[in-house]
Amino acid sequence: MKPFITIIIPTYNRSEMLEITLDSFISQNYGNANYEIIISNNNSTDNTEEIIEKYVKKYDNVSTIFVEKQGAHYARNAGAIEAKGEILYLTDDDVIADHNLLSSLIDVFNLNENIAVVTGKISAKFDSKPPAWVDKYLINHLLSLTEKNRKELLIISSDDIGIYMCHQAIRRDVYIAAGGCNPDHAGNIFQGDAETGLNVKIKEIGALFAYTSEAKLEHIIPKSRTTLKYLIHRIGSEGYIQAYTEFRKYRSRTKLLKNIIYRNILEFLIIEAKYMVLILLGRKNFRFLFPFPFFYIKKTIYEIKLLKNSNFREVVLIDDWIENINRDFLFSND
Repeated sequence: MKPFITIIIPTYNRSEMLEITLDSFISQNYGNANYEIIISNNNSTDNTEEIIEKYVKKYDNVSTIFVEKQGAHYARNAGAIEAKGEILYLTDDDVIADHNLLSSLIDVFNLNENIAVVTGKISAKFDSKPPAWVDKYLINHLLSLTEKNRKELLIISSDDIGIYMCHQAIRRDVYIAAGGCNPDHAGNIFQGDAETGLNVKIKEIGALFAYTSEAKLEHIIPKSRTTLKYLIHRIGSEGYIQAYTEFRKYRSRTKLLKNIIYRNILEFLIIEAKYMVLILLGRKNFRFLFPFPFFYIKKTIYEIKLLKNSNFREVVLIDDWIENINRDFLFSND
């Protein structure tokens, strides 16, 4: 018996890419009776609803939910609550799945009953030919891609092995036990560590992670993500994420204050000096000098907010986002 799988696709104003994504999952070789697709419409204002209805009417294993609260974590967690599958496959609305993707993921789950999370190879499908520096330096976590030099065919580990939410299969019982996905973006109000935080919680449960090069996915990369502006935005946002993750570890306002006053400044000077050396040695592009000031500025802004706002600290320390899916947060964005 094949385990039943629920594919959860959160979507927001990407109707054209959503069609491409849905077509690739409809054509899986896993057997339509063995999986369902839940499209989690997160307040789209374009013609996404029309596209969704077309697929819901045409395919018996496609359904949709509307998630009013803005944030991919709300959309994913709502999908997980509705899911019928014992395995959840979490992805995005800008990917193209290989025909054998679901089968390849399940093959790995069958190797060890303690494996709770399986991911696979993510390659880029660029809208247009990227600049040479993007091809050389951004085929990695900065574009949610598998690194070019990753040669492993199969990995089973007790540690997170570099898993992105666009390509993550997980046992539903473990997902629920871990409290679901941590916040990603919640409009302009809040940002957390998403799949990183989820996988930290799964590691604490004691489950195993796995990677297989046989489960292949293409990530559609628009031209807008091959620019210095995108690099600044991406690395800058990681400042918010790191502040969120670190505070959940040490949970101390004293440590927070030391970070703001001393560590952020010292780390910034060290990282800039390091990248200057790497640039002079020809091992990094000069563009990497520009994002890190934004990383530390945003990290500091986030940490100051944590220091000042007790309600904000309380929300950052939430572990169970399934339980809190309907909760309204009263803190401001100041």
